[in-house]
Amino acid sequence: ADINRSPTYMHLHGDISRLERLFRELIMSEAPNWKTEVSIHPATVEDIERRHRRAQKANIDLEEIFYAQFSTQVKIICSVESCWQSCGFSSSEKASSALDDVVSLRNDVAHSMPVLQNTNRGLLEEGRTITELGETYRTIQECIEKLT
Repeated sequence: ADINRSPTYMHLHGDISRLERLFRELIMSEAPNWKTEVSIHPATVEDIERRHRRAQKANIDLEEIFYAQFSTQVKIICSVESCWQSCGFSSSEKASSALDDVVSLRNDVAHSMPVLQNTNRGLLEEGRTITELGETYRTIQECIEKLT
């Protein structure tokens, strides 16, 4: 499909990068104690702390959340009421469902995988459809709008 081309990937990468920056800002303001307040696998926290220490040794001193993967940031957003509400969601479950799709799209963009995966409309078809891509894109835009 024509949508699986460089201009689409560049546009999505820009928007998802902006959303990630906004998520970090939101977490720093609304969930500064995320490591103790959100249930995150200990190995994930250790990995974040290790990357943070390595950066500090290189004289780069950013908050630890800068070293968390996007999926971890989404987990924090979906776990903290003031965060998911700030993004315009009415419940943690709705935030999780919508943002899980954003994580999936983000991973496909980052790894140059097709963003449009299915042009069929059958009930048993697998892969992201144009309708699902549109819904995920709207989620990204709405979150950006709410957070700016």
